[in-house]
Amino acid sequence: MMKLIKKFNFLVLALLLLLCVGLISALPPLRLDLTHDKLYTLSDGTLNLLGKLEGEPLHVTLFYSDKVTQNIPTIRAYSHRVKEMLHEYQLHSHGKIKLDIIDPEPFSEAEDRAAALGLQGVPTSNKDTIYFGLVVEKGDKREIIPFFNSEKEASLEYDISQAIYRINQPKHLVVGVISDIPIFQHRNMSSPQTIKPKVILEQLRQMFDIKRMYDNHVEKIDDEIDLLMVVQPHLWPESTLYAIDQFVLRGGRLLVFMDPNAEMDESEKDLFGGDAFQDKSSSLEQLLPAWGVQFDPKKIVLDYQFAHSIPVTRYGQALPHVGVLGIRDAGFNRTEAMTASVDQVNVATAGALIPIPGASTHFTMLMQSSAESELMDTEEYNKIPNHELLLQKFKADGHGPYTLAAYITGPAKTAFPNGKPVVPDESKNASKNTKKTVKKAAPDKEAVTDKQDAQLLQSKQDISVVLFADTDILDDRMWVQVEEFYGQPVATPWASNSDLIVNVLEKLSGSVDLIHVRGRGSYNRPFERVNALEREASEKFRDEQEKLQAKLTETEQHLKALTDANGDDSGAPSEPNAEQKAEIEKFQQERLQIRKKLREVQHNLNEDIDHLGSVLKVINILAVPVLIIIAALGAIFIRRKRTTKSPDTKSRDTRG
Repeated sequence: MMKLIKKFNFLVLALLLLLCVGLISALPPLRLDLTHDKLYTLSDGTLNLLGKLEGEPLHVTLFYSDKVTQNIPTIRAYSHRVKEMLHEYQLHSHGKIKLDIIDPEPFSEAEDRAAALGLQGVPTSNKDTIYFGLVVEKGDKREIIPFFNSEKEASLEYDISQAIYRINQPKHLVVGVISDIPIFQHRNMSSPQTIKPKVILEQLRQMFDIKRMYDNHVEKIDDEIDLLMVVQPHLWPESTLYAIDQFVLRGGRLLVFMDPNAEMDESEKDLFGGDAFQDKSSSLEQLLPAWGVQFDPKKIVLDYQFAHSIPVTRYGQALPHVGVLGIRDAGFNRTEAMTASVDQVNVATAGALIPIPGASTHFTMLMQSSAESELMDTEEYNKIPNHELLLQKFKADGHGPYTLAAYITGPAKTAFPNGKPVVPDESKNASKNTKKTVKKAAPDKEAVTDKQDAQLLQSKQDISVVLFADTDILDDRMWVQVEEFYGQPVATPWASNSDLIVNVLEKLSGSVDLIHVRGRGSYNRPFERVNALEREASEKFRDEQEKLQAKLTETEQHLKALTDANGDDSGAPSEPNAEQKAEIEKFQQERLQIRKKLREVQHNLNEDIDHLGSVLKVINILAVPVLIIIAALGAIFIRRKRTTKSPDTKSRDTRG
């Protein structure tokens, strides 16, 4: 009988165990997000975006070729990540998102539909096609993500949120762009080749309605323009500056990129590819003082702390380029939404923005250099042949940090108190045309026209202007790598230049939800300790290198003097004598000693970095298990302590 009871109990336990396993497997995956940027948790920006969904639900359809990717583990693993993210969106949308997942099998109607919707198909080795894209639909509006590339996992949430944001907007804001440098698609002047537009411009087209202004001779900014983007304003006419002035005063929002030395500006190249005009500076001249800002277009900010390490061709050793900067950490205003979550922004030969004391406007720093910086004349900078010599000349002036980008708000007055500037050669024609117009126009219509063109002497409301003292921030080489992915260009950012610029435009347009989503992505995080070790070794290397070069020059001059003194009558050099041989031998020994020291410096650098890496590996491998053990021991200790204090336990002990 006892054996039957034991068997029955064992069977019941086995059934309960199977039931528990089934229930656990049916539960959704539970995760504890311990990543630095909370990459696996929906951001507040996305939650706010989902909370604003109104009207009919969004129909979100994921096309994923499940059967075709059976033997492609990388895509299958990433598909789970995408599905989990989409389920999070559906869960937090409170019924405003209807999610469907479709497997577009080969030669099926679903595959035809995926192709018709514009999703990107990737061929496999067996001639099947992989679809892995998203379609968001609401009424007659549609947004698509052609293909989820695992290399862009850092921007997964942003890409999905952006599609939802775009389809939920009644209309795109209109951004007017006036540029003196070729950021749009254009034809190369020296060849028939068509140059593609800058990547940042293509990303802006996804968010805004971009209106290109082909001429910088503008007398009025159209009323349809919500935001104006000005790039490299080099010696623009007063009529254009006046149009910008009035645009800002009547409530228009402005984003400006100006530069003391725009390296990406190739508009002044001559027919032979040389610099026909060396001045690559830009400024809005008299508009800036009216907004409470000083800017010297002839001064470049040099910075040692934020300098990028770039190899020197002559020696092959990477040295800090104090003119090419990677702004990070304390270089950003973390209290401002535009820059709160930006990781790193690269600039080149940037200028400095300085607030004018007593101005009516408010000057908010967005991005700045470190305290270890100085201002250098642009002309002097351009005469220095390489960044090694630039580094030797660098010396912090004690006036840093310098502001590289600023947000200007508050009341402002016009920069043209004497009225609208007269356009040369048009005043006479204008007077003649005015007489003819007066004869033909009705009085009431003429009065309306005068009222519309009346000059604003001060702003109707607080102005909203963002100034960047750098134009190269827009250049692809500063922040992104573009590669072809089955015929489609894929932009992989390695810096946050685009994030910052789009953040600014969204802040100016009044939308901040996507700002908090975009900044969460993980670009390569810098290893501060490793970088410090490399900078320290680089300084030692440079000192030893300079000693070697100085000794080499001195010895060569001495050898030349000895050779000239012992040459024959024809001036031809003779064979080295004993003294020359002794000098050569002496130099060779000294050179060997210095090279040995250089190797020791590099060896010590590598040894320190390897040691640091080993410590980090040990921490990463052992930290979590150790924490779990400590937590378990703590739980056991607390449980035993509670058991000891239990009244039932004490009574049982007494009875015993």
